[in-house]
Amino acid sequence: MIYAEETMNDVISKSLAARRLSMILLGAFAGIALALSCVGIYGVIAYLAEERTREIGVRMALGARPGDVLRLVLSQGASMALIGIGLGVLLALGLTRVISSQLTA
Repeated sequence: MIYAEETMNDVISKSLAARRLSMILLGAFAGIALALSCVGIYGVIAYLAEERTREIGVRMALGARPGDVLRLVLSQGASMALIGIGLGVLLALGLTRVISSQLTA
């Protein structure tokens, strides 16, 4: 007699269930991290623009074009974002080596 018969698809599906869950969780956390970073970048740019409201007003009163002011604010925000991305990548590479040495030991 054959007990607990299963199709090959069921066997493969059960064997990959743990990996599938790990990948789903990893994707969910990556999505949350992306959303948080987008909100953070928006917050930094909004803070910079609010902090410089008077300066922007003076520039506009002296004849600066709105496109030039927008370019100024966005370029400063982008430079801060690029600095943050660069530091984040360097720290991630360093921590990857530390974590991998912990896992292999």
